[in-house]
Amino acid sequence: MLPFFRKIRLRLARDNQFFKYSRYAIGEIVLVVIGILIALYINNWNERRKDLERFDQALVEVEKELIFNITSVRTGIYFHSYYDSIYLKVLIDTLQFDDYKGYARRALTNIGCDPFIVKLQDKSFSKMPQVKDLTPEQDSILIGLNSVHNFYANVVKDFEDDVKESALKKERILEKYDWFRDWQFEELKDEVITNYFLRNPEHLNSVSVVYKKQSRYNQWINNYDRISVSTYRKLHKYLNDKEIERANSINLDIDVEKNKHYLGKYDSKWCSDKNYIHDDSIVISLEKGQLIYTGYRSSGPHTKMNIIPITEHRFRSGNGGFYHLELDNHGKVEGIRFSAGPRFILTMKKVR
Repeated sequence: MLPFFRKIRLRLARDNQFFKYSRYAIGEIVLVVIGILIALYINNWNERRKDLERFDQALVEVEKELIFNITSVRTGIYFHSYYDSIYLKVLIDTLQFDDYKGYARRALTNIGCDPFIVKLQDKSFSKMPQVKDLTPEQDSILIGLNSVHNFYANVVKDFEDDVKESALKKERILEKYDWFRDWQFEELKDEVITNYFLRNPEHLNSVSVVYKKQSRYNQWINNYDRISVSTYRKLHKYLNDKEIERANSINLDIDVEKNKHYLGKYDSKWCSDKNYIHDDSIVISLEKGQLIYTGYRSSGPHTKMNIIPITEHRFRSGNGGFYHLELDNHGKVEGIRFSAGPRFILTMKKVR
């Protein structure tokens, strides 16, 4: 074999064909290398395509989870707005003995002991595949999801623990009284029990503590709702554009026609915090199909926020508090009471 190749080299050297042969060999090598690179590129492209498809399929499950969380948060906001009105009745309004009878008894006396806690899920998000070189759209969605789950959900959990702890302390205060069992299972026939809930400073102070922590908790679930809804809209549009079929969706549109009674101008009447610089007047208007809150201050620029209805007579905005419509004897709106915890309550009178 070796003599055979030696003869070829000698003939190439004699015929001066070596450089032609070298160019041919190099060309063959280049073609082989290019072929290998193309094969690697196609393989990498195919693997990336599979990774992006897996990522998209994971997004379908994350969308379901996000829908569940938004629904849970909005249910929590609904109940918190209801409890907020009860807190205000207990701490500010003048309640009478008869108010603690009948169906209102449980809500009035149980306030602060049984807070509504939002349940958030993150199992699908935690199982999302780690994919490199995402598309700009996917990367933007992932940033939003990281913000929702790794920041806002964690803060909500921290305040949730705070609310639970304060509610537990509130219940332990009640447990020391002999009438505790009767209060749990029977109507308040005993005047001593009713007077405790009506006038006792210990009860009112403990309710105020829970209300303060509940208000902070509510502010953060409002923040969670705002960010998760924004992320959901982006995710929902992306999956629709990809024509990926799925069964779940959520309607986040506001029926403005049902809430036109919000519209009008309201002047500030009274604020519980004398040091707080609040809006001197507000205007609730309809702009581009959205309910808009515009607050005016003589001391600075005005504020503008979207309004999100909760019920016919309660709504919220981006500041984390609740707005309660006040009605006259004919059921017409005569004012608004805004509350963001026991230290900040603002009443406004409708002027037009």
